[in-house]
Amino acid sequence: MNRALGRLADLVDPHSLQIVEMNRSAVILAAGKIAGRPVVLFAFNEAKYGGAFGYFEGATISRALHIAEEAEAPLVGLFCTAGANLRQGQLALRAYGDLFMRYHRSTVLKIYLSYGACAGGGAYLAGLSDIVLGIRDVSKLFLTGPVVVRRAIFEEVDAHALGGTEVVNRYGGFHYIEPSAADMAKRCKDLIAFFYEKRRPATQAAELDILPYVYEEIVDIDRILASIFDGGRYSELWKDWGRNAVCAWGYVGGKRVGVFANRPIEKGGVLDRTAAEKAAAFYRLSARIPVPVLSLVDTPGFLPGTESERSGVLKAGAEMLKAYMAHPEKKLTVAVGKVFGGAYMAMGAKEMGACRYYALSRAQIGIMGASYAASLLDFDETQREFYRLRHLSAHSAAASGMIDAVIAPAEIRNAVIKTL
Repeated sequence: MNRALGRLADLVDPHSLQIVEMNRSAVILAAGKIAGRPVVLFAFNEAKYGGAFGYFEGATISRALHIAEEAEAPLVGLFCTAGANLRQGQLALRAYGDLFMRYHRSTVLKIYLSYGACAGGGAYLAGLSDIVLGIRDVSKLFLTGPVVVRRAIFEEVDAHALGGTEVVNRYGGFHYIEPSAADMAKRCKDLIAFFYEKRRPATQAAELDILPYVYEEIVDIDRILASIFDGGRYSELWKDWGRNAVCAWGYVGGKRVGVFANRPIEKGGVLDRTAAEKAAAFYRLSARIPVPVLSLVDTPGFLPGTESERSGVLKAGAEMLKAYMAHPEKKLTVAVGKVFGGAYMAMGAKEMGACRYYALSRAQIGIMGASYAASLLDFDETQREFYRLRHLSAHSAAASGMIDAVIAPAEIRNAVIKTL
């Protein structure tokens, strides 16, 4: 059995693999079941021309897309490709262009599994897919390989430094990175089960007393998440990209939920360009599935300063706003700490489309913190405290209708369940 066939067999449910097309092309077309769900698959066989892409490979993948659309099944691609087939020249470029358009227009869910180096158009297809999975220190994505880089600009670099998992992770190129091929296959199975299992029997959340953590200066957002999701289990996307923000999927009360949260232990939970880009990507992906979104807010707001402004935080923040407003499913927000300035809108205000907005009593919601406001307005201590109570407290926000209710930390999970 060649390597590509072995990967296909390891990925699908036992005895479900059916080879649809395996000819002189470097791509194998197959069908099967993953987590009991019918899927269409294609796999690059790097034993043939290094998995190089040409006319016939493009035709095979296009056929896979067509079958997936007809069956309303997800499309799973197993990639390890050297890029365009040099012997086909212009024909290979036309095949890429045709496939890119088909990929873009197709509405089926597309999952990309990287089993090694993926160059050129094969790397672009990762960006055109919904979910990208990789193997740590094995998967590589780059437009131009080390040999061409060396000859074109005389730069000495290896494939790992050029497009290894650590490099690609800096811009969120992989949604999940796993330690082995077996772990990547398991992640793929778990994701497909989540995408197509809207409900499952509800289980209790993790037995955690979150009160001590919530009322500390820095909130332990991971413990709060464990106290909300069924069984305390959830799947975190982009773990190593934008650590000051958390994106997670799981079940709450037996129903699928996505969560975007600030992580104050990293950079104070500030919204910088990367966090905003991560949020926008998560909202769009959650809309594709689709799943409702819960926002857990504890952030001083968007990162100020020349470096932040020059990085493009304004544009990234606007994309975050647009992605949130465009999300079609239910959205709810819980303020667990600071909610200052533009973060009020960006993290999901009622005015932005949140159907419910709750806050813990410790939450502060306003334009800026009391100390900054007092210094700008030249307030004394008494005036500062009055400002905090009148313009920042959760109770004043509830009284004005800005939020729906002030709740206790232990009530977050039930609030989510009731809203859904």
